[in-house]
Amino acid sequence: MQDIAADYATYFEFELHGSGMRVMLSAEAPGKLLDLVHSVCGSDPEWLVCIYEALTCIAEAKDAQCCDIDEKVCPLEMVQAVQEWLLANSGTT
Repeated sequence: MQDIAADYATYFEFELHGSGMRVMLSAEAPGKLLDLVHSVCGSDPEWLVCIYEALTCIAEAKDAQCCDIDEKVCPLEMVQAVQEWLLANSGTT
């Protein structure tokens, strides 16, 4: 699961502008990542930063089921939803 999370995190792009930063998915993002995004947060692009935060925290954690998350950036429920989706759709644990 952590390898998949790390791979998915590479498909996020960041655009800096005067009022902050915009998070986007690259055009090369795999269909499974798009499925994850739509499953967890729908079509609201404001939630992409949460998906990115969840994926990077899962990828970098010693234990993917128990990772440190900055809840100011991403609610715990969102991380749990990403973990559940990865477990259900990755074929690995």
